[in-house]
Order: sequence, then structure tokens, then C-alpha cells
Amino acid sequence: MDEILHFSELGVVFLMFIIGLELNPAKLWALRPIFRFIAASGVREVFTAASLLLVLGSALFMDALGLSMALGTFIAGILLAESEYRHELEVAIEPFKGLLLGLFFISVGMALNLGVLYTHILEILIGVVLLVAVKTLVLYVLARIYGLRSSERLQFAGVLSQGGEFAFVLFSAASSAKLFSGDQLPLLLVTVTLSMMTTPLLMQGVDKILARRFNEPEEDGEKPFVEDD
Repeated sequence: MDEILHFSELGVVFLMFIIGLELNPAKLWALRPIFRFIAASGVREVFTAASLLLVLGSALFMDALGLSMALGTFIAGILLAESEYRHELEVAIEPFKGLLLGLFFISVGMALNLGVLYTHILEILIGVVLLVAVKTLVLYVLARIYGLRSSERLQFAGVLSQGGEFAFVLFSAASSAKLFSGDQLPLLLVTVTLSMMTTPLLMQGVDKILARRFNEPEEDGEKPFVEDD
């Protein structure tokens, strides 16, 4: 199972690179001359290869330092986020995005031991409820602190309340460090997976709550807009 979990890190590594691309940090100009020179060749394959080389190089560099490879690709995404070739890069890596993320979810499914679902059903259900409830509460409080409206708080907390993909990588590292026993790891994997499967139900629940409260004023005392005659 550990080998499958390590195999699934490929998808998370690429996912962290995509997240890094979506950020908008202060301009980092060190890589611009390099990519400008590569783009001048007019060969799209060279541009794609250079981008992937940067991702792999960052991942291997962080791994050599004893840090997560996903952190290296995240930094690579940040470095390229402000490049004038950002949109070309997103188009170039699109085929790899679907392939590697699909590989990640396939490997997660291969790592699951559904037998524990029958033998430890009560513990798993309690874990799913606690995970979703705690994350919902924490996200709702954070959304309120940052000034989101009532409807936005519900959507934010409801949609993101399930376990995330990065949990599988953390479980792999914890298992390698002997922080989990052989019986605990399958329970945690199934718990996170089932929490991810609750996302459609949570979204439907949020939609019903918002539909019921659609014509009610906001909690913060906002009044519905009425146009003056």
C-alpha cells in the first residue's frame, strides 16, 4: 500500500504546481530571459519540455533538501505565475494535467481497503462526521472573520468541508515514519475518501438552505435593495 501511496504523490506534485500557477505574487523576473530565449525558437515542444524540466528540477531540489517534492513544484508554479508566457504554459501542460490527476485518483482507489468499511463501519462514520463538522465550523468562522456574506459563508464552508487530496500524501509520510499502525492507515484512507464523496450531498444541502433563506435579510442587518421612485 505504501508503494501505491508514493505513486499517488505524482498527481499531488502536479496539483501543487497548478496551484502555484494560480497565485499572483510580486514579479519574479529571474526566469523571464530564459523563457524568452526558448520562446524565440518558435518550437512549442521545447517550451513545454523546459517548463516540465523546471518543475522536476524544483521537485528534486526540495527532495534533496529533505523537503516535500510537492513544495518544490508549488514554488515552480509561483516562479512562472508572473511570466508573460503563463497562458501559453497553461495550454501546454493541459494534457499532463488530466493524465497525472487521473493517475492520482486511480492510485488512491487502488490503495483503499474496502474490507475495513464492513469491519469498522462505526469508527469510519464517526470519523467522517467529525472531519466534515470540524472543517465546516472552522471554515465558517474564517469566512465570517474575513467578512464574507452569510450565503457566501455557507457555500465556502459546505463545499470545502471534506477531506483533501493532500491528506493521502501526509498519510504516506506518516506511515513511513511509523506514526500510524498498519490497522490505522486503511481506516484513515477510507474516512477521507468517504468524506470526499459527501461533497455532492453537502452542496445540495447548502443550495436548499440558501433557497429557503433567499428572500430573508442577511444576518449582518443588510436590507434588500429597493429602488426609489
